[in-house]
Amino acid sequence: MDVVGPLAAVPRLVAQARRAASTLGAIRLFGWVVDNIGTCFGAGVVVRDMEVNVPANAWTAGPPIETLIGKWRLTGGDTDFR
Repeated sequence: MDVVGPLAAVPRLVAQARRAASTLGAIRLFGWVVDNIGTCFGAGVVVRDMEVNVPANAWTAGPPIETLIGKWRLTGGDTDFR
């Protein structure tokens, strides 16, 4: 699920998500976020590399692969394989 909203609302969103997860018996909550907003999630957050390789077409003409590194953004629909 994608979340769109002001960064100031992220701590409240995380608190509610943790509450809901706890109510369901979960002991852990995780999400995928871009590097520049990870600090908005508050105390107890562990940041890990997702180790997801995003494929690019190297067989036909297009931008050099080197120019694409670090420029991809995944959304919920892109991660159905997880």
